[in-house]
Amino acid sequence: MKFKTKVTIFGIAVILTFVSFNLMTSPAAIDLMKGVDVAGGWELTVQTRRGEMSWEDHFKQDGEYLTVIMKGPRGEIEGKGILNGTEIEWTVKRTTRRGEMIATYTGIVIEDSMAGKVQMGRLGALEWKATRII
Repeated sequence: MKFKTKVTIFGIAVILTFVSFNLMTSPAAIDLMKGVDVAGGWELTVQTRRGEMSWEDHFKQDGEYLTVIMKGPRGEIEGKGILNGTEIEWTVKRTTRRGEMIATYTGIVIEDSMAGKVQMGRLGALEWKATRII
């Protein structure tokens, strides 16, 4: 192998090492390694057929286990969930005139925001997003 080729390969290896180190020490990568903290208040918005609906959510976190209290136009409900890395999921049950409705929220947490889909029983899936209340 010629000297120029060896120098070029070495240079590429140094650059890749530097880029990898910077990616692993970014705030998002550090959150992934240490776990995400969602405890506290969040403003959650769901896009419905009738427009946007908002709730104020409060998460309590014990490791990967979550308790959520959702406060909205129809009152307050409590649910349970789990946080696996940046993936979040929680379920709430509400009694309606048509019987019990179960809503399962799934999504991804990225720093002070999260987004995903909520499965609303027979009503199907809707998109949701949330931002941390500071």
